[in-house]
Formats: sequence, structure tokens, C-alpha cells
Amino acid sequence: MYQFDLCILARMKCLATACRRHPFTLASVSGVEIDYSPMEETSDVDPKIICAILLSDSAIREMGTGKITLVGMFGNWNCLSFPFQTPAFWITVSLANFPPGTKAITIVARIEQKQSGLVIGNVAAQIGFPDNAQLDRNSIVDLPLPLPMGIQIPQPGAYRVVVLANDLMLDQRYVQVNLAKPPTIAPQFPPTQP
Repeated sequence: MYQFDLCILARMKCLATACRRHPFTLASVSGVEIDYSPMEETSDVDPKIICAILLSDSAIREMGTGKITLVGMFGNWNCLSFPFQTPAFWITVSLANFPPGTKAITIVARIEQKQSGLVIGNVAAQIGFPDNAQLDRNSIVDLPLPLPMGIQIPQPGAYRVVVLANDLMLDQRYVQVNLAKPPTIAPQFPPTQP
């Protein structure tokens, strides 16, 4: 199976699975009345706010359809030395479960060291929706966020990507940073003649 097939299957599984770990809805981060009570298990509304946090080398939005193509998706970095400076990359967040009437949200994605919580890079965007955008709890919005090159990763280990909306943490994912062995290159000698 190709890598993109696995990504599609993972996304489909994420969208199809009812995740009950967030006891609040996006209403709690969009200025609407906050309801901290857990949702009933019989509810047909999935409280999942983030369906995916994906990392890629590039993100391309098609002009006519608005579809997003993620190029060079990855889940870890293998670095030859430290500190390591990242190339430019993208964090794409898939948001869902919008309360009716949502007009705008502020999204922040940041990269932190897992142990210390030290923020080593971040990106923020104010997302506005047009008046005719018919967002509801079944809508899914994909937001590609570009990070500049040069984020300095000081050492190998576990890092996390944290996503916030209107200053409230929605979800996180982990990224492993490894010390890679330098590639071994066989010497290029001309073949010996018998």
C-alpha cells in the first residue's frame, strides 16, 4: 500500500471514530456560552474538535476547488547533528464541530519540548469565515499553517505540536527527533582486472 493510501485510511478512521476525550465543544472557544459537562454517550454530535494534525514539507491549495495537497508528509525528524535547524514546513489542522454562526477563530500551532514545555516555534492565524459559509457541527475545515525555516531544535527527543483556538488548547501530537547515523558510502574504485 502506498504512503498516501495509509494517510487517507488514517484520516477516514479519524473522521469515523467518535472521540469522547474533549468535554467541551468549539462553542467554548468561540465566545459562545461554555458548557463543560461531558456529552452523553448517546449523543449524535461528535465532540471531536481536531480530526488531524499533519506535518508536511509543503501544502498546495488548488485554485478552483480549494482542495489541499500535502507534499512530503512526515512524523519525525532524523538529524545528523544538533542543534538542528528545520527547513520550512507546514502544520495542517483539520477542525470540526463548529457551532452554528461561527464567524472567526484564532488558531495557534506551536512546537514544544515534551519534557520542559519550552516553545521553540509557533505560527498563528486569524481565520474568518464569510457570511454565506454554512458551517455546522458536521463541517470540516482544513487549515494549512506555514512555519518558517530555521526553527532550532536543541537536542534529540520527544517534541509536541500543540494546537490552540482562541487561547484554549484543543489537541496535540508528538514528533520524535532522532540522531541519525551518517550515510555510509561505499568507495568508488574502478573494478579490478583479472
